[in-house]
Amino acid sequence: MLFLVLALSFDVPDAWAALNGDGRPGTWTMTEDHCRPGRCVVRGDFTPDDGGPARYSVNLSGRNFQPERIGSRYRAIDVGARDEVYVPGGGRVRSAIWIVAILLPLTVLWGICVVLALRTSRTAVVGPDR
Repeated sequence: MLFLVLALSFDVPDAWAALNGDGRPGTWTMTEDHCRPGRCVVRGDFTPDDGGPARYSVNLSGRNFQPERIGSRYRAIDVGARDEVYVPGGGRVRSAIWIVAILLPLTVLWGICVVLALRTSRTAVVGPDR
């Protein structure tokens, strides 16, 4: 569970920025489509509306659709993530935010319980301090 929380939490700042529309709006154009059974990797190029530098071979995160074909164009927001841009509003990336928001306190509570259990078992074996 801790690994899942840590893995998802790295995406939360970028997902939050996309959810709030922070970043450079532009257009993502599909350029690659590599599919195998059960998984498709789709990459594209992002061109910002303001004419700034384009980004190449990036993923369009937060989408809840499969891009149709090479050359398909979609609105996107570049929030500075390493190799991805986001659909406006964050799309399904919201689920990462909610999962971390729920699992983080549960993980902390679990850690506290483990520490208390270890202390209790140590006290039972060694005996109380006198």
